[in-house]
Amino acid sequence: MQRWLFFIFCIMGSVLMAQPSDIVSIHLSIWKDGAFASANPNVIQASAEVTFKASKSPSQAVLLTKGLAVSNVELREGRIKGKLKWNQRNDSLFIQLRAGKRSTSTVKIDYQISLTDENNLAYIQKSEDVFALNAMNATTEMGMGIPGMWFPSASGDRFKMKLDITTKADENIGFSGSEEYKVKLPNGLLAHFWKSDKEILPEDFYLIIGTFNEYDAEELEEEFELSTIALKEMKYEKAKRKVMPYISLYGFTEGAISDSEYAIVDSLSAQDFSAYFLSKDDLPTILKEQYQIEAALAFYIENRDFKKASDRHWGAYSKLKGADWTNQIMLKKWKDRDSLTVEHYDKMLAYRVVNYQKSNPELMAEIPSQQLDTAFVKPLTQSRVLPMVSFSYRYVSGDTALYVKYVQDTAKSNVYAFPVRVIVRSGDLIDTAFKLVDQVSGELKITFPKVPNLAKVEVGDFFPGTLSDKRPDTYNLFQLSKAESEEEREEALIGLFKTSNPNLFSTALGIAMDDDQARLRALALDYADNLNAAGQQKLKDTIIALSENDSNAEVRKKAKILVKKYYGPK
Repeated sequence: MQRWLFFIFCIMGSVLMAQPSDIVSIHLSIWKDGAFASANPNVIQASAEVTFKASKSPSQAVLLTKGLAVSNVELREGRIKGKLKWNQRNDSLFIQLRAGKRSTSTVKIDYQISLTDENNLAYIQKSEDVFALNAMNATTEMGMGIPGMWFPSASGDRFKMKLDITTKADENIGFSGSEEYKVKLPNGLLAHFWKSDKEILPEDFYLIIGTFNEYDAEELEEEFELSTIALKEMKYEKAKRKVMPYISLYGFTEGAISDSEYAIVDSLSAQDFSAYFLSKDDLPTILKEQYQIEAALAFYIENRDFKKASDRHWGAYSKLKGADWTNQIMLKKWKDRDSLTVEHYDKMLAYRVVNYQKSNPELMAEIPSQQLDTAFVKPLTQSRVLPMVSFSYRYVSGDTALYVKYVQDTAKSNVYAFPVRVIVRSGDLIDTAFKLVDQVSGELKITFPKVPNLAKVEVGDFFPGTLSDKRPDTYNLFQLSKAESEEEREEALIGLFKTSNPNLFSTALGIAMDDDQARLRALALDYADNLNAAGQQKLKDTIIALSENDSNAEVRKKAKILVKKYYGPK
């Protein structure tokens, strides 16, 4: 069946990965026959002009292009034209957009659709009088098309579509929408103008071209033998293609899941799994579709038990990624613990308590296991109230001993018993003592022959509580001068940020503002919010330089606020 075919779609769509849409519209032209058609009758030539919201800085657009062979991508903004960098892989098109002053940016994408590609065949229907794409959608509400197969789109994105198509004068149109009007054209052609009545998904799209007088879904079903069984098989095949790439997370292979189960998991993937312990934000390198399918598969495996499914999902990723990744995620949860649900808080706390005991064998040797269990682990996990303890130091020369005073904040916490490590240093002389904190308040005595240059209390890795360490300025200055790691240096500087000496305070801030770590520079700027006049003048050049030249946007922003506050017009 030979025809000259021209389509124009205008689509309000969005980019892959379900991020907020940057696409304003898509103007799609497709030629099946005629002067602009491919010489190969099994190939449809197509071109799409996609308009994106412009960015002030270079950015990347990503579109699904299932089986579309892209040949060219170029900028099209009025008279401004030019090639753009692009890459097509794994059925996705990545386009490097330029920075622009306009509110929108338009690119033109040239590509071909193969009518013999095995992935497309099930979705193309032909007879003597009718040619159709996704004809099954005309007789069912299942929406069984493939996003990106006929035009660039993204799974899960809803949009309104406009269709302009030119056919022979005796041909009519069936479309997922309604006709607006027709226009007669020379040479026996007819232009049809259609639009969707409501927002549709890419998989809901269908297009039928034929010599029928009026479009009739029942006749179409008979014409193409679109039986219930055939539709079910197509739905299963579509679901299998979508789900199968992600089943390996749980150790499954293709044959381990039946076709009907693939369809069930695909259906479940539309649910909201944001309350899983491992959220999509914890997995920034995967697509939202992958996250939803993997989450849905766990949900199905665990017979729709949400808690068990969340645990299985977390366990599978923890095993896949390894201990370091797991610790990083748990550290993130620990820092954000105030925003966790009770269930997630318990999971994070249990992990931290177990690893606290495993990771600190020297400390654990200082407290009987029964006492640790009854005076620390059980009350902590049952009450969910974290230990809060502060330490302060004084050296008594007459006793040749360092006294470390501790106080547990019983207004906000319970009284716990746990071991600590006290490190005392004078020059090259270093001593370590293990002590037990088990009262509301008390003093730990450590015999030491000299006045210390440094003393600090360590509670061990994964300690499930908060520690306040009030050390003399001399301790922090000594640690800063001898620091052998970024952690020691940062700890000393933060200690100096809390000094009552205004000159030392501004000096410490200046050191931190010159640090290589952007996070430490930003923290110093936060503390600099209450500088006295002398400190403001002392750090003026540094703060202005950070506001203008720092490589980190957050640092520049914070510095500009201080410039306006301290050095702007009064």
